[in-house]
Amino acid sequence: MSTRAVIARWTPGTTNQWEGRYHHYDGYPTGLGRQLHQLHHGHFNGDANAMKRVLIEEHTGWSTINGADWTKPIRAYNSQDYVCVDCGAHNTAHYRQYYYDTPKLLPPPAMADAANPILVLGHQPVDPHVVPGPVCYCHDENGRKIASATDDWITSDGDDGGTEWVYVIDSLGLTVFERNWNTGGHMTGMFGMGGGDQARWLHRGHVAWQTDDAVFDQFEQVIA
Repeated sequence: MSTRAVIARWTPGTTNQWEGRYHHYDGYPTGLGRQLHQLHHGHFNGDANAMKRVLIEEHTGWSTINGADWTKPIRAYNSQDYVCVDCGAHNTAHYRQYYYDTPKLLPPPAMADAANPILVLGHQPVDPHVVPGPVCYCHDENGRKIASATDDWITSDGDDGGTEWVYVIDSLGLTVFERNWNTGGHMTGMFGMGGGDQARWLHRGHVAWQTDDAVFDQFEQVIA
């Protein structure tokens, strides 16, 4: 689900201020929070600085890193990573929104669904067994920076961009913030639309790297 979050670092030269990059999917603590904790112990081999370099400095925003195969390239979603479970054709043969850069893969007219011009009737275009690499918004399939990619930051004292959770990476662990309404209760954001001055960042706690990742369950408990 699209629970939007921020992967952040402490802002240099400030006290208790943070800056970070947007992450679109499954940003709740038992999703993205737990994933970051596991990545520190796994892919990044305990190197928090490497985490910040890859997740915050080298890439400007994420669709998702959850459950990703980090042996694969980091890049924007590439529909050709997936094949149809019914006919074996590339995903681009089923989703018309991808035709702009792959016109030669247009399906024959007989495959079209008149009632739904986006999908091919009766097919399941994404193979559920394929595990993608981390999906950013800023690099193409050849690792080149996408010209239209923006260098956007979400900050502790700026627009929340519709994000609901923040995970600040440092050498000791992850500091967790939750977006709450000023009157109390969790703020549920939308893409680019959050609580504005009607909401605030609430410090929920710190998870040390050596702590069991089960601790992330506590942050999803409803608070006033």
